[in-house]
Amino acid sequence: MVVLHRVGFLEPILVIREDSSMICVDDIPSVKWEGLVNTLGTGLVSVSSDTVSQFTRLEDLCRRRRKDVLRRIQGLRSLEILAEDEDVSGVFEDIVCGLPCAEWLEDLSSRIDWLENGEIISRPSQEVYKEVVTLLRCVPHPRLETMEQGRVCWCGSSQEAEVHTKYKSVMKKVKPMAVQLPRDSHHQMELAATEPVLRDTKKIGHEFTPETLQQLQIGGDDFLTETEKKLFEEMITLHGKAFSFSAEEIGCVDPKMIAPMVIFIVPHVPWDLKPIPVPRALLLKLIDLLKEKVRMGILEPSMADYSSQWFTVPKKSGALRFIQDLQPANSITIRNVGIGPIVDEVVDEFAVQSIYSIEDLYSGYDQFQLAVESRDLTTIHTPLGLMRMCTLPRGATNSVAHIQNAMHKVLRDFVPEITIPFLDDIPMKGCAVEEKDDTVDEQGCRKFVKSHIQDVQKILKRLEEVHLTLSGTKSRFGVPEVLVVGHLCGSFGRKPNPGKVNAIARLADCSSITEVRRFLGGCIFYRLSVPHYAHIADPLYALLRKGRRFFWTTEHHEEMKKLKEVLQNPPVLRRLNYACGRPIIITVDTSPKAVGWAVGQEDEERVRFSSRFGAKILSRRQRDYPQVKRELWGVKTTMQTDRDLLIGVQVVLETDCLPLLGMIANCITPDIHMLRWIAYIRSLNPELRHIAGKKNKVADMLSRARYHDEEQMLMEVEKEEEKDVCYRAGRQEVESTESDELFKGELYGGLFSDIGYYLSTLRRREVWSDADFRRIRQKAYSYFLRDGYLWKRPKRRDGEPVRVVDDEVTKLELLKEYHESLWGGHHSGDLNAHEAREFFERYGVKLRLTTAMNPEGIGKSERGHPPIVHALVKACDGRRRDWPRLLPFALWVDRTTHYSTTGYMPSELMLGQKPIMHVEDRIPTWVTLPWQDGLDRESLLALRIRQMERREEDAADAQSKLKDARLRNKNRFDKTHRLRQKQIEVGDWVLVYDNTLENQHLTVRKFARRWFGPYVVTTVNDNATYALRKLDGTSLRLPVAGKQVKLFKKREGIAGDLEDFLDEGLLPQEDEGLLQQEDEDDENLQDDDSFSLDIV
Repeated sequence: MVVLHRVGFLEPILVIREDSSMICVDDIPSVKWEGLVNTLGTGLVSVSSDTVSQFTRLEDLCRRRRKDVLRRIQGLRSLEILAEDEDVSGVFEDIVCGLPCAEWLEDLSSRIDWLENGEIISRPSQEVYKEVVTLLRCVPHPRLETMEQGRVCWCGSSQEAEVHTKYKSVMKKVKPMAVQLPRDSHHQMELAATEPVLRDTKKIGHEFTPETLQQLQIGGDDFLTETEKKLFEEMITLHGKAFSFSAEEIGCVDPKMIAPMVIFIVPHVPWDLKPIPVPRALLLKLIDLLKEKVRMGILEPSMADYSSQWFTVPKKSGALRFIQDLQPANSITIRNVGIGPIVDEVVDEFAVQSIYSIEDLYSGYDQFQLAVESRDLTTIHTPLGLMRMCTLPRGATNSVAHIQNAMHKVLRDFVPEITIPFLDDIPMKGCAVEEKDDTVDEQGCRKFVKSHIQDVQKILKRLEEVHLTLSGTKSRFGVPEVLVVGHLCGSFGRKPNPGKVNAIARLADCSSITEVRRFLGGCIFYRLSVPHYAHIADPLYALLRKGRRFFWTTEHHEEMKKLKEVLQNPPVLRRLNYACGRPIIITVDTSPKAVGWAVGQEDEERVRFSSRFGAKILSRRQRDYPQVKRELWGVKTTMQTDRDLLIGVQVVLETDCLPLLGMIANCITPDIHMLRWIAYIRSLNPELRHIAGKKNKVADMLSRARYHDEEQMLMEVEKEEEKDVCYRAGRQEVESTESDELFKGELYGGLFSDIGYYLSTLRRREVWSDADFRRIRQKAYSYFLRDGYLWKRPKRRDGEPVRVVDDEVTKLELLKEYHESLWGGHHSGDLNAHEAREFFERYGVKLRLTTAMNPEGIGKSERGHPPIVHALVKACDGRRRDWPRLLPFALWVDRTTHYSTTGYMPSELMLGQKPIMHVEDRIPTWVTLPWQDGLDRESLLALRIRQMERREEDAADAQSKLKDARLRNKNRFDKTHRLRQKQIEVGDWVLVYDNTLENQHLTVRKFARRWFGPYVVTTVNDNATYALRKLDGTSLRLPVAGKQVKLFKKREGIAGDLEDFLDEGLLPQEDEGLLQQEDEDDENLQDDDSFSLDIV
């Protein structure tokens, strides 16, 4: 039982019981509403002028929706809208209403006169109504989604209507096997080609009589003259072998010409399915049908271990069509990837022709044989026993591909000049309208009709050769227009099939998603004939989107009605003529909201006609483009959409934006995106043409048209854009709209924290202003989330994403880890000394290894960068981020400061004069040479020559000073270098110097120990290096240079073991720490794999 009442009023107006009877409840005593709900299970429905809301109890909801409601209730409690002691007993939700509610209520009210006065119930009390308002129709909150009427939308739209139809989901569809054919497949097809013909070729065909000639459909609406009709009849009479008027005359293709179909299968287990019961009323009729098929050779007895199901469906004529359920066989069949021709291409070929004929094979599937070895798969239980198919079974996965390939093989000599077969339909066309010749010959027949009769005769003769027969009653000859794959083609062009359009127009408003799919499935077949089809049908497609609940409104009713009207009066489209040499004209216009275009051509009389239209709405981001960029994007989108029509032909691009034409012609733009668009446009080499805005009517209309629900369409477009941009790392896309793990916001602050929050929730924080939200959303395009961390997208396609690290502790840890483990310290860890020695020895290269951190290998007198680095460190004064700003100044002062080795500045040696300082640029009187005003030409040239001569003198002087500096450095090194008094031999104890501390400036490192050891010498190498080992026998992996080694002298008289000292506590605590530190230093020295190479 359901109680209706108007929104804003307490009293109910109508009660609908389960038996569909209605009760008027005006002026009745009050009862307690709570008792009525609990006792009768009544539902409360609120009605307004344009919507209906129904109250549903919580326990009546499905499990998924009940969980969603409970989750929302917890959210209301967290917002303190609901108190802890309050509860919700149900929800309000919109229900389906095809008509406006006012009309619906008026229709219901007119039907309650017959009700008895005793069948009434009273209205709810004031207290119960307030309780319902408090608990179910909460005060609208800014954080909740609200409806237009001010009511809170608790569960979105209405429940999806349940549809009890025999609809098969995609998951249940049977798909064939995508594997390779067996190796002997060619041999099997050769064997099938040697099978005998099922029917006697002498009985195939028909001998025409005056009665059967009258059944032929020749001409139409006085299109042909009597003479022309007589010529058609005479020609057709000569080819009676190509026609059938009964099942006994049906043809069968010769296996030598078209081999029988072999069903290639994979290993499987045979099946035995229970047959579908035969209706008793149709039993005798079905038995007669089976006997006829046995007599025609379509069925034959079987002894196979397979059994499939079968059924019949009625034809338009009232006869029964035999259908097999071959899903078990299809699941093990190796698929044939052959497909039929594209519908749009076939229709375009038959548009704008002068005359037509169309032929239909008589039971086309029964005229092609099935190979003997594959017939057992089609075995069925029948009232006549086990039977199997001998011809192509309807429903087999490869039957369509086989018959399409066979028809193309039979008629390949006439494709596409005369016909393009589509399965068992053979449409034929005459000459084009432009080539129509109405001249009458000596027989009284027009030449274009005579030419078409000859073409039809060629097709009939070819069908006779392969023993195929046409249906004499279904074929039509010499007509001005014909239906080709659902389109009406004629001299006018192409239009949708009027019969199918009328069927679509008779459809009622949709009451379920299945009915919406049915309606759109019929409309999309004719989408090219509907201008801006996508915009009109978008509200209907919105009902099919995932996560949307079905809710049919007046708006959907109007759009459905609009689509029907457009289909009933469609614009006539003509085929583009590529043979005439005339260019294809594409007219484009872009408004601030959308882009629209029209593709057309001019005929012989230079009258332009249209081939198709198109339109596309711009997103909000695209609307913010400058006008010229927006126009350029519109042209690029247009040419990309219809690229298949524009390749290989001259293209004329028309637009009313004159600056755009100059930009495309000259490629003048600093925007890299616009340059790519221009390159794409120019790849088609279009001719640019400017037209006045008032002449660009069609494209301008399409681009400036206003569409209903435009804001919602834009929001959905932008939402898809954000998902595509925000969750893409390089070429890797995240499937879900939310991160699998929560965003680790504690690791980020400021802008990074806001970006991560937006990417993880796609929601806006309350504290964000509109400007902040736009800025954060724009910044988020360059970032994405992975495992809770924020990553920056690469700028190039081949780049790698970079993880964003905002806290200082993590930064230092990552830098240390990458420096020491990933890159192996200062030198790359990808190659160590052992690997390098093996690699070079393999190719016979002599290699000399030196130790790490060798100052002599670097060259002290040649280093120039360390002073610049140290100067930057001191100039930054702790501000590490300032060094890029100070780098130009450091380079300038380095090049304008005298070097002690040369005595000159680098800039002076390069330019031949001292550099001009900033003060010289600001004060003209500051000069380097005796410049003065009023110099004659000779004096000026003399000063310039002197200026150039200085460079040679200064360069020679600098070379001399550099040579002297190097000699002084050599002498100083020879004097200060100390020779070892005693040569180190094997078995000596030595200490090793840690030279990594020489360039360390930290105070802690300055007081660190510089000598490690002691070690024992195991080998003395020829290159003045030593192989060492520890006192416990562990050898160091790399040799040590002689300049890093000095002898270690043991103290005499100390006996005992070191372990005894440690165990007895004889060593001080600090000495124990030093020993432990030595062990760590030994390990660090042993792990140092860095080296330098010196190839001899």
